[in-house]
Amino acid sequence: MKPRGGEGMADRFKIWTGNVDSSGSILEQNHVGFAFNRRGSTSFRIKLWMLLNQSYYLVPTKEDQVKFNLYTIEEREFETKEVKTFWNKVGEGELYGNYIRLRFHLLEKELFLCLFDEKENLSELEVA
Repeated sequence: MKPRGGEGMADRFKIWTGNVDSSGSILEQNHVGFAFNRRGSTSFRIKLWMLLNQSYYLVPTKEDQVKFNLYTIEEREFETKEVKTFWNKVGEGELYGNYIRLRFHLLEKELFLCLFDEKENLSELEVA
């Protein structure tokens, strides 16, 4: 995963449903979304086409850089006008060859983030 382009650029990676075959290879089935990685970041923002109004964030764990946690972010404004941000854990990920295997707590299907990026650069505005 090599960053390309200038400041504020991001790479886009496909997310697939799929299975692991008997040899340990991943068989991609359906393309179901994208993950975006900003230049210099180790985290991804995930958009799944079935859930377009929600972004998910894939963040490496502090203990093991090949393991990840999946989060949603919720901001709440209180009566005092104070805004608090809540990171809600909704799943895990683990590096699996050239993929990150994603497991959402509420989905039975495994998803696979392919670490070979798309061939086009995306501006920061397109990523947001």
